[in-house]
Amino acid sequence: MKRYVDYIDEPAKGQLLLSFDYIENEKKEFNEYVKKLPYFEKPKNEQEKMFNYQADYKGGNDESLARLYVELIELATKILNNSRKPQIQHMAFSQREAKAIECADEIIERIRTTRLKKWAVTKSWYSYIVNTLNSQLFLRDAREVFDYDIDLTTDERGE
Repeated sequence: MKRYVDYIDEPAKGQLLLSFDYIENEKKEFNEYVKKLPYFEKPKNEQEKMFNYQADYKGGNDESLARLYVELIELATKILNNSRKPQIQHMAFSQREAKAIECADEIIERIRTTRLKKWAVTKSWYSYIVNTLNSQLFLRDAREVFDYDIDLTTDERGE
């Protein structure tokens, strides 16, 4: 019969014992990944600035995330204001601004949670923002579906 002390030295099923070499290799691979991210010496437009901010943040500069947040809000607001969809045109300016902030929050949260992982926007910030806005505006969240109160004692007409 094994004692409790005997189990301490043995790894549990499925548990990996990590060596320092493995961790160092992971750091090297991640640093190489960060170097491959799009980066522009002299950014010409908003997208290039945003790529630079993202690469700086992945490289360890926390201030660039705040700059990226401001750029995301500005670009999302422009996209909403220039949209020709009637659902968006009928929205008040304050509602559009709120949706732009929600979009920026969602993207920033994704970037923050994947900071040390190999995920980044690599092709187009514009398309990523448009997709995020469309999912916020036109897809109903599962939580919203369950927010409705259903009274089973009455029929559809309330009788």
